[in-house]
Amino acid sequence: MAPMLIDPPVSDLIVEKSISTCSDPLVVPSHNASKRVRELWWLHGDPHSTRYSDPRLVSLAALVRNDGTVYKSQKAFLHPATADPLTEYKSMTWDEFDTVTETIALTYAYQLENELQQANISQQQLTVALLGAGKSIEYFCTQLALQKLGVRVLLLAESNPLNALHYLLESCNALAVITDSKNSSTNTNGIPKLDMIESLPQGSAAESEQVDKVKFQDFGDVWERHSFIIHSSGSTGMPKPIIHTNRSMMLIARMYRLFQDFEIENWFLLFPLYHIAGISIALSNLPNGQILSFPPISWPPSSSSIFSAWNTLSEMGHPVQCVHCAPTLIENMYEYISTSSHDFYPLTSLKILQPGGAALSDSIVKALVAAGVNVKTTYGSTEIGPPFRTIGPRDSPDCYRFRNLYPDNPFLKMEEVGEGIFECVVLKGFELAAELWQESDAPYRTNDIFVQDPPGSGYFTMKGRKDDILVHTNGENTSAGPLQLDIQTGTKVIYKALALGHSKPGVSLLVEVNEAYDPKDIAVEETVWKTVQSVTARYPKHSQILRSMIYILPRGANLPITPKGNVKRKEAERIFAAEIDAIYSDTFSPPPTPCQDEESLSEYLRSLLSTLSNVPSSEINDYTTLYDLGISSLTALSLRTSLSNHLSRPITISTLFENPSISKLVTVLTPPPSDSGSSAEPTPKSNSAETINRIITSLTAELSSWPPRPQTPSYPPTSKQTVLLTGCSGSLGTSLLTTLSVSSQITKIYALIRGPSAIEKLHSSLTRRGLDTSILDVKTEDGSKKIEILNFSMRDSLLGLDIETYAMLAREVTIVLAGAWKMDFNLPAEEFEGDCIKNTMSLLRLCHAGRPKTFAFTSSISTCMGVVPFSPTAPSLIIPESPIGPDPSIALSTGYAQSKYIIERITQTASQQLSLPIKLLRVGQLSGHTTTGHWSTDEMWPILFATSFRPEMGALPIFTGGEKGKMVDWIPVDVAAGVITP
Repeated sequence: MAPMLIDPPVSDLIVEKSISTCSDPLVVPSHNASKRVRELWWLHGDPHSTRYSDPRLVSLAALVRNDGTVYKSQKAFLHPATADPLTEYKSMTWDEFDTVTETIALTYAYQLENELQQANISQQQLTVALLGAGKSIEYFCTQLALQKLGVRVLLLAESNPLNALHYLLESCNALAVITDSKNSSTNTNGIPKLDMIESLPQGSAAESEQVDKVKFQDFGDVWERHSFIIHSSGSTGMPKPIIHTNRSMMLIARMYRLFQDFEIENWFLLFPLYHIAGISIALSNLPNGQILSFPPISWPPSSSSIFSAWNTLSEMGHPVQCVHCAPTLIENMYEYISTSSHDFYPLTSLKILQPGGAALSDSIVKALVAAGVNVKTTYGSTEIGPPFRTIGPRDSPDCYRFRNLYPDNPFLKMEEVGEGIFECVVLKGFELAAELWQESDAPYRTNDIFVQDPPGSGYFTMKGRKDDILVHTNGENTSAGPLQLDIQTGTKVIYKALALGHSKPGVSLLVEVNEAYDPKDIAVEETVWKTVQSVTARYPKHSQILRSMIYILPRGANLPITPKGNVKRKEAERIFAAEIDAIYSDTFSPPPTPCQDEESLSEYLRSLLSTLSNVPSSEINDYTTLYDLGISSLTALSLRTSLSNHLSRPITISTLFENPSISKLVTVLTPPPSDSGSSAEPTPKSNSAETINRIITSLTAELSSWPPRPQTPSYPPTSKQTVLLTGCSGSLGTSLLTTLSVSSQITKIYALIRGPSAIEKLHSSLTRRGLDTSILDVKTEDGSKKIEILNFSMRDSLLGLDIETYAMLAREVTIVLAGAWKMDFNLPAEEFEGDCIKNTMSLLRLCHAGRPKTFAFTSSISTCMGVVPFSPTAPSLIIPESPIGPDPSIALSTGYAQSKYIIERITQTASQQLSLPIKLLRVGQLSGHTTTGHWSTDEMWPILFATSFRPEMGALPIFTGGEKGKMVDWIPVDVAAGVITP
């Protein structure tokens, strides 16, 4: 290929005088790439240069301080407020991040004062270990705060067995261990423990000077100073410390978000921050001021909690654009969507979905690509960084077909080790690599094998490894050789053992017993299990072998071996393919067992969870979650297998994580009682009333906690109204906006719209309905626009607004008209809790703050159309204009109706306890606009009419009921808006 000039964008960026070239034009932006993409590539000079163009940016600490100034007041991080799957997300700006990390650094500087003083005297950098879950913003702030102290940070995985933990602390000369609360009781072999700061402090920029006085000083070349120690999995014995420098981390951070044809403004973290992928993702927004979003606090997260977080972030105007995670999580998402909504929008809306740490199965890759998902990934390792990436069109299923991003680098090679077979080899001098050459200058061999397809194309497809490393779908690794040998030598009962699990959730085991023993003997099976338990106790958690994952070969079946006695892995996998598939399979046909009632299933689950988690069953309540018990994806696999056998039907992993407590699992796994002789319609779920009352009780308690309003009025009365309107881009909302805009009683309208591009969204909605868009330009007496459009979030307690705007609305607004609601009649009531109901409470809180306001809520007649009559004295077809009763069965059984019933109930409480003026607008069937004739073709009646008018049909349904049949009592949408408008 001809060399391609990497042109810098037209800007004032300082670039190296010598413009470099790249021999492969496919790995850099083309001339057709957007200006933004090209700016990002050249933001810190030539993207293939070995340093940043700004000579001051020589460390992660310097980069954080630079961001605090350059990107001041811009959002840097979005993080969940609580462990609730429906929680709101909080934001942290770059200057806040800078000052918070200064404060944390200073806090640890005082606790490590003597150690830092001694390090500065000896000019020997000290090491501090960090032990935590590694998924929170507090953990990340601690990582960067320690970088500001100039110390070397040993990142410890929670899965390490105690002997491995002690080995790492000793071999890395750690002087202290900072632990989060979950790991605070860990035995650190006498090394002092410090508490991780899990409640972020308010920082001060002035603290940077104090930090600089007490930190480990900048001796020598700071660019080459050690930054993080990230250890290997330890599957071959003890974990190996891999030392990264400011150089390697800074250059990985610079390139990690550089894509050839699009930019990533918001990356969602789903790897732990002690993993090379996790820390690379987290650091990748430091060079460019973009956004990193943190995952749900409960781990591993359910697919629904992940998608809920994405919805929240989208409503905040920061949709998730990239996810890089272990294949296990992607498999769970695929299963969740395939067994529920069948709507792949959460994944198709991403600019890119990257499986990492292990290979995603080819069948799922193809299925996702067929659904419109862009599945691509990177190739690399903890030792060498990520120098290869998948490059191809969105609809290409070749996820593991890579190109070298550094084709002209002499220290990164694809070395041919066989005919048409290549190994990735890294030489000393490759700038993204860790400190791999402290003892020898010999090339670092990755042991990863590729073929070039087609030959000479520069596309390399990974085919496996030269060694026996098992790479699991959760991103962890197990070395099969040592594990097999330890198990074989652990008892004379076992002749040969083969550990499996490459591209699987965990390790499984094929066992051939010695001829003198009967494979069917229960005592033999017990001996094998006790041996496996004893051996794997010395291995990391991800290398544990569950009893259900052991297959003992029947008499006469043998593992194929070489003349030297080693098991032929590939041949064994072929011979026993069916047995291996059965171990990992989600579907099977176990023998039937008696039907379980709720009580026995509950106790079975309690006992099973106790066994898997080593928590006494007496401490496991019905509401205790899998997350509370520390159940991993590996133990969930055993839970699934045991449950499937117990219930005689397949149970999916997704079912477990979506219903993570005993009570929820019993509800979803207990079949409803069958009555073949009954023809009655199914009744609503028995727990729907319980759910509704639970939500009402919770909201009532929240209302009761609000402080009372001052008795003395502090706001003068006003003759005209200022309206805050939500739901203004819908059918009724646009008509309301039109009538409100021409009302002489209204001086100002604040139109709150969800999602980005609010103005364009509203303009498009008005145009689509044939309404006058010039209302958006109507001016008030002071020359400002009568309609002011604000972007808002339904999940945020401050409505997604900054505090100044929120305070202004609290002072000025006199009427809050709440019209935003999900039009989905298939969702249960609890699915409205995290957005619609939460938003209504936030609007009520706004009404309670500042100037007294009237709260008007667009309810529905469906809240009064259930199986229980609204009033025993009123005719069935008449709904009195009075507050609704306490029985949830008054409402229809749809979640839509029940959720609005909840609001009718809670607004009664707000009226009584807080003296808030409340208007409930029970809206029925709205028809098209009397002037424009527009009636959404997505609604039931227009669809019915359109179908009836087709030549094949040519008929309207006959409406029966009462003496004269069904009465058409629809209200035109603009008439309804006119009635509502003051």
